[in-house]
Amino acid sequence: MKLQLNQQVPDFKTEDVLDTAVHLHALKGKKIFIAFLRNTNCPLCSFHVFKITQIIDKLKENNMEVIVFYESDKKMFTYSSFFQEKVFKNNKITIISDTARKMYDLFGAERNPAKLDLELLKNAGRFEEAAEAATHGFTGDGHEAGTNIDAIPADFLIDENLQIQYVHYGKDAGDNINLKLVEQFAVAGKV
Repeated sequence: MKLQLNQQVPDFKTEDVLDTAVHLHALKGKKIFIAFLRNTNCPLCSFHVFKITQIIDKLKENNMEVIVFYESDKKMFTYSSFFQEKVFKNNKITIISDTARKMYDLFGAERNPAKLDLELLKNAGRFEEAAEAATHGFTGDGHEAGTNIDAIPADFLIDENLQIQYVHYGKDAGDNINLKLVEQFAVAGKV
């Protein structure tokens, strides 16, 4: 079931890919950005995280935590120089492996083969985004053993009282939240 604005965010306790405990409700008092992506072999997903790394200091300065879910097994992140050098080394973004899709289901992140339609992706400019991602070294076809090619992104902005203030369920396989909205929420507390 999809989540709604002003709804209390569902709580969860888990571990990130570095085996650090994560308890969502322990973050009360901070703004939270949660993103659900596909897998480490999805160039648009990794490019989205790359763009988050470009603004992470501003988000952290404004009391925001960033949590990104992937369907990938946590061992897949050890093979990626991007995650090792740009994400884990700075330890500012929490990456969680959810191979069983428990959190995806809790937050209503969908699987939808119709949203992989090539014409839809072309019209949405995803081919150009993939080409730009490739210039930054992010390649791949989105296929990874144990993950779902038809997983669609979902993003949530949560206030200090754990109320959902913005919900973005992707219209296609590469439709992530506009990061300018995330920055705006971090600074002003609203979108």
